[in-house]
Amino acid sequence: MIKTAILIVSFGTSIKKVRECTIDAFETLVQTTYPNCDVFRAFTSKMIINKLKRTEQLNIYTVEEALLAIHNAGYEELIVQPTHIIFGTENTAMIETINTFSDKFKSVKVGNPLLYSTTDQEQLVNAITSEFTDLNCNDTAIICMGHGTEHFINPVYAALDYFFKIKGYKHFFVGTVEAFPTIDIIIEQLKISSYTKIHLIPLMFVAGDHAINDMASDDDDSWKSILTNLGYKVSYSLKGLGEYPSVQNIYMEHLQNAVNV
Repeated sequence: MIKTAILIVSFGTSIKKVRECTIDAFETLVQTTYPNCDVFRAFTSKMIINKLKRTEQLNIYTVEEALLAIHNAGYEELIVQPTHIIFGTENTAMIETINTFSDKFKSVKVGNPLLYSTTDQEQLVNAITSEFTDLNCNDTAIICMGHGTEHFINPVYAALDYFFKIKGYKHFFVGTVEAFPTIDIIIEQLKISSYTKIHLIPLMFVAGDHAINDMASDDDDSWKSILTNLGYKVSYSLKGLGEYPSVQNIYMEHLQNAVNV
């Protein structure tokens, strides 16, 4: 019988309770769905890997370490599913590492990150908007905070903002911490609107340091503080996309598509 391994690749988080309800939960779903395969974990953030080893005595593989361990354990088929949001720097580096091991397995298949196609964009809009139907869209703007990247794929965030708008959700806005669209661009759009309240949500698989500090903290440069100082009544949700069953289903579709190749 051919041994098959499924490797779930995440950026990672050092916050245990966040990890349990996102990365752990998704890996459990994958194992339950594919009981005849063995599920492995890898993080792409070496900083988080080192922190977890120091604080929780957890030994998490890098992608390279995981591939080596899977190969040495005699697995012949490899399926990789990232929990990345976009096909950016982290995902590109992952693919490059996988390619160096391609001759070690009889079969290597890789699933796509969350936002890969226009269908993914539409599904994510549906998933997010269904979570916030109780908020009054007439007076409350909902701002999604993504990470952002210098990678050329970054315009996918602006495309997602556009998808919200064409689907009729004009009160949803998408911004990023480190790239375009910036919070300043969103503020310019808010100035010509009648919204008095803002609700902030993370557009990340886990609600980690960026969500806690850059989005929701009392620091002067957090999005909450910036918007509060402009006179808006600001609330927020610290719930990563990995906690949404509907978002997990998008990743599972990508994994199944890879399996079917």
